[in-house]
Amino acid sequence: MNLYEFAALYPVVGGFIRNASVAAAFLAAADGCRIGRNHFLRAIRREYEKSGRAFPGFPAGTPDP
Repeated sequence: MNLYEFAALYPVVGGFIRNASVAAAFLAAADGCRIGRNHFLRAIRREYEKSGRAFPGFPAGTPDP
């Protein structure tokens, strides 16, 4: 997971990142594995949806998780 890439794509405040991180942890736990790129991408998209903001999309070359 390239955090610099995520920071450039998703310029959000700390609380937003915290919520997405916790959600990603729950998604990974449900899958029985460590947090991966797809877990975080799904969680960040959900945070955008919850806030009513337009999701900027997934990094280039990433299929919709």
